[in-house]
Amino acid sequence: MGGRRFEQPDCVRAGDGVGPLPSELSYRLLVEGSKDVIWSADLDLNFTYISPVVEEVLGFTPAEAAARPLSESMTSASAELVWNKLADLLAAGRKDPSVFDRSHTVEVEFHHKKGHVVKAEIRTAFIRDDRGKPVGILGVTRDVGEYKRAEESLQRSEDRYRRLVETTSEWVWEVDAEAVYTYAGPKVKKLLGYEPEEIVGRTVFDLMPPEEALRVGKAFGKIAAAHEPLIDFENILLHKNGDRVIVETTGVPLFDSNGRFVGYQGCDRDVTARRMAEKMLKDYSAALEEANRSLKDLYVAAKSATRAKSEFLANMSHEIRSPMTSILGFAEILLGNLREPENLEAATTIKRNGEYLLNLINDILDLTKIEAGKLTIEPIEFSPAAVVKEIASSMRGGAMEKGLAFDVDFDGPIPALIRSDPLRLRQILLNLLGNAIKFTDRGGVRLCVRRESDAAGRPRLRFDVSDTGIGVSEDQIASLFRPFVQGDSSTNKRFGGTGLGLAISKRLAKLLGGDIAVSGSPGRGSTFSLTIAAGPVNDAEMIDADERAVEAARPKSLPEGASALKLDCRLLLVEDGVDNQRLIAFILEKAGAKVLLAENGRVALEMVHEAQRGGRPFDLILMDMQMPVLDGYETTRLLRAEGFDRPIVALTAHAMAGDRAKCIEAGCSDYVSKPIDRARLLNAVARLVEQDVEKVVVGQAPRA
Repeated sequence: MGGRRFEQPDCVRAGDGVGPLPSELSYRLLVEGSKDVIWSADLDLNFTYISPVVEEVLGFTPAEAAARPLSESMTSASAELVWNKLADLLAAGRKDPSVFDRSHTVEVEFHHKKGHVVKAEIRTAFIRDDRGKPVGILGVTRDVGEYKRAEESLQRSEDRYRRLVETTSEWVWEVDAEAVYTYAGPKVKKLLGYEPEEIVGRTVFDLMPPEEALRVGKAFGKIAAAHEPLIDFENILLHKNGDRVIVETTGVPLFDSNGRFVGYQGCDRDVTARRMAEKMLKDYSAALEEANRSLKDLYVAAKSATRAKSEFLANMSHEIRSPMTSILGFAEILLGNLREPENLEAATTIKRNGEYLLNLINDILDLTKIEAGKLTIEPIEFSPAAVVKEIASSMRGGAMEKGLAFDVDFDGPIPALIRSDPLRLRQILLNLLGNAIKFTDRGGVRLCVRRESDAAGRPRLRFDVSDTGIGVSEDQIASLFRPFVQGDSSTNKRFGGTGLGLAISKRLAKLLGGDIAVSGSPGRGSTFSLTIAAGPVNDAEMIDADERAVEAARPKSLPEGASALKLDCRLLLVEDGVDNQRLIAFILEKAGAKVLLAENGRVALEMVHEAQRGGRPFDLILMDMQMPVLDGYETTRLLRAEGFDRPIVALTAHAMAGDRAKCIEAGCSDYVSKPIDRARLLNAVARLVEQDVEKVVVGQAPRA
């Protein structure tokens, strides 16, 4: 482009070298831009003068810069721009000479000597001769790169700030020192329903309820006077629709260049939902606290009721068991001495009904202990075949009396030993078999035992009790295992019962790691399936058990005189019940013991003292634990405190969890519950007085 020329009629050419500038115009340009590159060029853009500053801006010396046309010092795009601009100005000046009187500005890019590009701004004016014709160009070049970079940085900052204001969930604003809005971000529309221009010019207090404006006005005045920041300042604003909006305000003070406070810049965030949630939580906490107080009161009441129930059951147990000792004991004695059939039948009826009442109270106590979580399981190793054989022996007679077949099958080998609670297993099976016999009039009852595994592969035993009795319906199955519920009212009238047995058996089965399921249909019999965990029996010996083995397990009749005992000891029986005194003394004296009686603990203490003074201390004391005047617990403690070291056997009708431990803790040597089991009593006495006597067989009564 350096060779491009413009037609210049009536134009005077400037000199070819670097020469002086017209003084008046040169002086003006130098004053306006002395720190910039000042230059002159002809209309072909060949330099005629360049100031020394060019070396600071472009790296070239004035001579090096002047050696090239102005257009060659620029990038090609800038050179094209300059040439076109010059051509347009010359053409316009021919039509309007005033164009030559004005200065013109254009932004271009120069090549630095080191190779990089320098952004610059060129201000130019035409040099004219005496006739006003343009003969050259005067120019001032200013490096605007740093300015442009600062401008671009400022623009980027403004863009970021604008995007932040537009995208943040908070409303950004500015107010002056009088709390008048000078700027309102676009999020005010979402927060308060106003357009930004509706907010600017209004005060903060115009957007508040009157009482809130008064409160915030006082606080704002103090904060603004101290030029303090606003930190999470909570206040209430009014939405355009009248709703109250709780906002949390954060702001920083603004100062002008002279350090004068001019207002705040900050943001408001909507915390209405959070405050409502907090209020709900607070209300809920208060309600929960109140509920907890009520629950605590209910807990105290329930605990009191539970204690009262336990005391009631304990007292009921004592009041029922104590007379049952006499009823069953004397019935057993009568059975051993009566010969006439009608008398034997009467005594048998007394004993049977007494046992029924005893089973009833035992069931109630068991259920109570299960519900209180106090019924314990005592797992030991035992033979399941032996338990089945024993149960079969005891239940077969009842089935035969009704003309029913009674079969026991072992479906494959079973472990010789398992680890569980044999007493509870026996209790469940006796209940299931007893029900099967009771509800079956024709056909038979069958017990089938087999080994199987649960879903996790753990070994267990299954006992299926099947009958051909009245059966059960689906509706009845749903309620069979609820306490005090039987199949239906007709069953209740025909067969009687409390409905406790299955409820207890179900819970016991779960305690043994299994369950009870039932199937059947009305009139077609039913099957109750009991499963229990067998424990670690992987290495246990497996045995085959069959009906012949069960038959062989039937107890043989006892030889004459096998139950006779010969006790030679002196005993003190402390018992307030006259009937129980007579029964227990009769049993002990029949075995040969010398028995003295005391009706309460106070009398017992006097008799013990007298016996010791006389040199004939009692070999053993049988102590009823619940008596008037002085009960057995306190009497035992006093005796032990006095140094009495002979055996004391607790006699109690209480059968709740912990009764045995309570007796032992008081100082008793052993524990015998009422109703008194004759064999258990005699064996305990014989063991504790260290006499070598023949073991008593359960159920045998001494003959007169």
